[in-house]
Amino acid sequence: IHRRGRPTRDDDELPLTPTPSLNPSPNPNPNQESGGGDALAVPAASSFAYVDTPDFRYDGWLAHNEPRGAIGRAEGDVLVIGGGVSGTAAAYELSRAGCRVTLVEAEPALGGRCASRRFKDEPPRSPNLVELGAMRFTESLFVMSYYLDRFGCVELGPSLGSGLGAPLILTLTRRHVRGGIGALPLFPDPGVVVTWLCDADGVVRWDGQDAPQGFETVYYGWHALATNGIRRSDGAQAFMAPMDLRRLLQRSASGDGGALAAATAAWQAYITAFQGRSFYGVLHELFTGAGPYEIPGGQPWAFDDFDKFGTIGVGSGGFGALYSVGFLEIYRLIINGLEEDQRILRPGVRILPEELVARAGLAALVKNTQVTRIHGSLQEGFRVEYEGEPTDALTDVTFDRIVFAATTRAMEITTNLTSDAALLDARVATAVRRVHVASSAKVAIRIRKFWEDGDDTPRVLLCDNVVRQIYTLDYGAQDGTAVAFITYVWDEDATKQQGLGASSENYGVDKVKLYQNLYAKLLTYAERSPELAAWIAHIVPYTRGSANPGDFADSILYVEWQSQPHFNGAFKLSYPGQDRYVQTMFFDYLKADPDSPAADTGVYIAGDCIAYTSGWVDGALQTGLNAAAAVLTSTGTLYGDAHGQSPMTINKVRGGHNTAAQA
Repeated sequence: IHRRGRPTRDDDELPLTPTPSLNPSPNPNPNQESGGGDALAVPAASSFAYVDTPDFRYDGWLAHNEPRGAIGRAEGDVLVIGGGVSGTAAAYELSRAGCRVTLVEAEPALGGRCASRRFKDEPPRSPNLVELGAMRFTESLFVMSYYLDRFGCVELGPSLGSGLGAPLILTLTRRHVRGGIGALPLFPDPGVVVTWLCDADGVVRWDGQDAPQGFETVYYGWHALATNGIRRSDGAQAFMAPMDLRRLLQRSASGDGGALAAATAAWQAYITAFQGRSFYGVLHELFTGAGPYEIPGGQPWAFDDFDKFGTIGVGSGGFGALYSVGFLEIYRLIINGLEEDQRILRPGVRILPEELVARAGLAALVKNTQVTRIHGSLQEGFRVEYEGEPTDALTDVTFDRIVFAATTRAMEITTNLTSDAALLDARVATAVRRVHVASSAKVAIRIRKFWEDGDDTPRVLLCDNVVRQIYTLDYGAQDGTAVAFITYVWDEDATKQQGLGASSENYGVDKVKLYQNLYAKLLTYAERSPELAAWIAHIVPYTRGSANPGDFADSILYVEWQSQPHFNGAFKLSYPGQDRYVQTMFFDYLKADPDSPAADTGVYIAGDCIAYTSGWVDGALQTGLNAAAAVLTSTGTLYGDAHGQSPMTINKVRGGHNTAAQA
């Protein structure tokens, strides 16, 4: 739940204290004080391990060692397949440890779903960009924050301040500075900025100061679940509150062994009870009083409340597309702090994989090349077949190890990875094939900035038709232009939008036709409110240099990841019971441990689709670091932190999904 708070002082560019979206008090307090401070001060979130790997902080390990290990044998030739953020992180760390790394990327550019794009006719120095992949970043993305700070590639402004109960503050700091994610401006999430809520019951202009009219039941109910956890009908605590569990993880990061044990036990209790349950199923049990639990917030939800929560939601759009996924898939995001104080990154998240490669010292970088088949084994080495321009970097070259960093769909569809037991264990291959990967679509347009800095013009719209959500983003362009996502949807809604934009010529999606049809759907709300009608009139593409105002194709960017070659899906969203698959994939790298009962194949998978926190940059980074750790363990020496910990020491049973819980 995102809410607006007090702004920083006029002389502040950045908040020192983030505005919590999940206030720990019994009732939301939107007027809670936020701090101010030095313009370039970096708000330091208390780093902690994520709930599924509670005994290991990746950023703490990174901060302790440089490099992370050393090659001790001749087997130092490594092929990294995939130039997204997980593959580039693995390539960076392995190169700096002494490996000879060849990185091959199927696309013309690095980044994968760190997909910062520019409109075709955007001036070269314009700051406007479109994040077609990852676009929201929180302070609890600790690994991402580590690299951004290390490379000094955070660019500031414009800033929304620490909250928007009063005027927006526009600040432009165009130089690159050192700073982690806490130094970034806030993302204009619903309730962080003034927001339109449109459904069958009418139109609500929500200022974020309290529960929106008509949404009180779901607003306070969801808040109570997040803050108080689940209580039995007699009032006793049945399952620890997410915020309390996070505090235990923070205490554990400071060396409190008792806190680690308590956090592990608390999360294991959730796993045992809910790992086979859908998000909707658990919410229905809790909020209708059908189970042995106290109703969070005290007010039962009727069918219409579930419909409101599903179609519009409160905070980051509707949850309806996520109702069928596993309850734990959503709940762990709250515990890990990934759904609050979200921020935007200038000059685009693609800078992270690009910086990783630029600083890596690779043996070779090959783009526009798709690896189609892997031959060989750990004992004899690996060779690959590929589609692309012939290159000496791949032809007749034998590699000692392979890191395959891609979506699970790409692993299954584009190569023989999941059909050759010499490359990937059968259990892991099954998990790769079966875990659910979501569809996703985004349509972005360049618009004229129609709000004044400091006013209360709505910046976001959530609605109950196929448009779903609109966000307006200000990157500080001096020509008065800005960016609007006219839609961002998942799964069923993404499929609907493919139909809305389907071209009769090639059955692909015509982005202009899709925009026009989405805008027509948006206009159905205009007659309900003159103010809303005027607002909708601004959500139109702004063209540059065209004599025909209707020629706005260059002012639209569109992606639907499920049809993109080399991706075939957006990110993993596990169905109920599929956490076992995620555990199997995430911890496959531990086969490199000499004491592991699993046979080391020399091929290690990575990518956010095998992470517990898929869809978030740190999920991808963690898996890339895991794969790099496996290579160094099997070919040389992996260094631990001050306590001897590394990715190879993570206790995957203590991480949650033990055999007893799965039975």
